[in-house]
Amino acid sequence: MISPPLPLWLAELALKAAEKTIASAASGRKARSRAVSAIQKALGQWDIQFSGHQARYSLNSPYAPDGGALSLSGCATSRLPDHLPDQDALEMYGAILSARVLLEEEALGEIRKRHRGADERVLKALALSGKATVAAAVGVGEFGRPVCRRCGERSRIVYQLCPHCGRQCFLCLACAGMGEARSCKALYTFAPHAPAPQQQSPLTTKPPLEPVLLVQLTAAQEEAARELTQLFKTGCREVLVWAVCGAGKTEVAFDVIAAALNAGLRILYTVPRRDVVRELAPRIRAAFGQEKLTELPLPGSELLPGTPILLSTTHQVLRFANAFDLIILDEADAFPYYGSEMLYRGLQRARGRNAMLIYMTATPDVALRKQVSSGKIRAVCIPARHHGYPLAVPVVHRVKAPEWSGMPGDLPDSVREFLGESLKRNAVVLVFVPTVRDVELVGHALAEFGTRYGVAADYLHSAREERAQIVARFRERTVQLLASTTLLERGITVPFTDVAVLYADHRIFDARTLVQMAGRAGRHGSDPVGRVAFFSSTFSSEMQQALSMIVSMNEEAGKRGYLQQL
Repeated sequence: MISPPLPLWLAELALKAAEKTIASAASGRKARSRAVSAIQKALGQWDIQFSGHQARYSLNSPYAPDGGALSLSGCATSRLPDHLPDQDALEMYGAILSARVLLEEEALGEIRKRHRGADERVLKALALSGKATVAAAVGVGEFGRPVCRRCGERSRIVYQLCPHCGRQCFLCLACAGMGEARSCKALYTFAPHAPAPQQQSPLTTKPPLEPVLLVQLTAAQEEAARELTQLFKTGCREVLVWAVCGAGKTEVAFDVIAAALNAGLRILYTVPRRDVVRELAPRIRAAFGQEKLTELPLPGSELLPGTPILLSTTHQVLRFANAFDLIILDEADAFPYYGSEMLYRGLQRARGRNAMLIYMTATPDVALRKQVSSGKIRAVCIPARHHGYPLAVPVVHRVKAPEWSGMPGDLPDSVREFLGESLKRNAVVLVFVPTVRDVELVGHALAEFGTRYGVAADYLHSAREERAQIVARFRERTVQLLASTTLLERGITVPFTDVAVLYADHRIFDARTLVQMAGRAGRHGSDPVGRVAFFSSTFSSEMQQALSMIVSMNEEAGKRGYLQQL
């Protein structure tokens, strides 16, 4: 017995030390003595006085001298539930929490949506029955370093006075926006629930599900969809769908989703941003039916239904483990997923043992391309847009450094000429710049330039509160000249849009960003080419790579016969 009671994370350290010692020692009084010493040493590694506990712990074994066991009671997880739910109730609760990774209060909140009177005894019973595992949300990992069990973070963890337990404990800052993961809180990982298979007679067997498409797939899309579905059926683990901007890659994934649904599998379609979730949900529901899809996050009062398709942001995936048989990651190179080890770990944990992971992007990074070249990841290419026209190849304009000095009042001559030609053809223009300071200067210059043509201009960056209204006015064409940071490099399609990239050689603009910005032009069938121009003092290597990627995709589309209209 240990007194006073230990917080969960210290109890884990003590138990680990005791088990390690007992496993390597003979049974009896000597083993218990060594275990007590090991526990004292493990606890001594932490400043117990600083933790808010008494510096001395009383360790006594309640067993007879000839016994070999050691009890670590007193910690919050040791007391067994007084009344265990029956097996049917446990099955129901296990189905509700299937494959979830939740803090104790989150798990209780989920089951209380179904049964208001449920308490922590249900969670303990699920753990005792093997349907869940429980650990401190932030524990101590290798080399004594704290680690968040929810997101895997090891660096952004602080040790501070906790308002929940009244002691000093660890807090993970990396995933705090999803609810505080602390070392004094229990984190439950629930096992996947396997429902009993339904027996159907041959007379009631349903025909295979096929997606209902609202648009006719192009030849490039159909070929990619067939190839992707075949890879899924042959057990391929990872695939890159490399599709040019505006190729319609979402609909290409519908056939493989249908194949997974027909096999009774769980599907995750995940994207980095919530606005993309809202955009995709109606399209997926139209293809497969209202009852097949759930999008996260849910309203607070709703219980997560057992729909076979889940649509969520990559952050929501942190709440799942071993949950999905098919995962589609759209915009795999986009913020905030790109470069986030936390979100990468969460996605890998959510994969089932033999799950297929599909990366979808127009601009794969170097790491993905290398894995494709080495054969580790298979690739499916869609080199042509849905309307059959080639991608607009940017025209590079060299602007000498002194020409930028007239800003904000005077744009370089080549920029003014480009803007004038776009306005003459009644196009709107997206003007990309690298920094917030630049976008404000260019925004004022565009406003002055627009007065000559009688058109409105504005500028956009992440700190502007009215950015949604500005984008809406641009879509409605009441604003025809819009300066923006990379905020609008993705997710916007406006007919008759031309693109100008100022300071295109700036270090912020890598090749992938330049390709995405150029891809805002020519997306609509009414204006399938558009105009794109890069304005810079030098011709950077990133600009060269961007041009090479665009040209090579056009050449590949031509070789395959997808460019019917040139």
